[in-house]
Amino acid sequence: MKIATLLNASVISFLMFNSATTLADSCNLELGEKQFQQCKACHSLNQASNPNLSGPSLKGVIGREVGSVTSFEYSPAMKEENFKWSAKNLGLFIKNPNKVIPWNGMPFMGIESETERNAVVCYIVKSS
Repeated sequence: MKIATLLNASVISFLMFNSATTLADSCNLELGEKQFQQCKACHSLNQASNPNLSGPSLKGVIGREVGSVTSFEYSPAMKEENFKWSAKNLGLFIKNPNKVIPWNGMPFMGIESETERNAVVCYIVKSS
């Protein structure tokens, strides 16, 4: 299933008009760093000589094509996607990765709290 299918007009409208906060409003780096601990076991935020763990490095993820870190072996589902990561769709993915990209290979159930998701996205962006 492609993310474009999930991000149809009704979903985008819901996200735009029903969000209690925006990414800029909730840029809580302390909370983001705390929430990133869930991601840290699999993802790094640097481009050292071996930046990938069991997941690809998230350094510079915003604006990057999905499945494009050449030194990482992505699942077939991630390789089939054709979009660039934005703060908005990264937040949607973090909410429920398996709903956005089924069979993506991540053993992560997601972060339900919008405040916590926004904080971790902000932390990833500012740390990249």
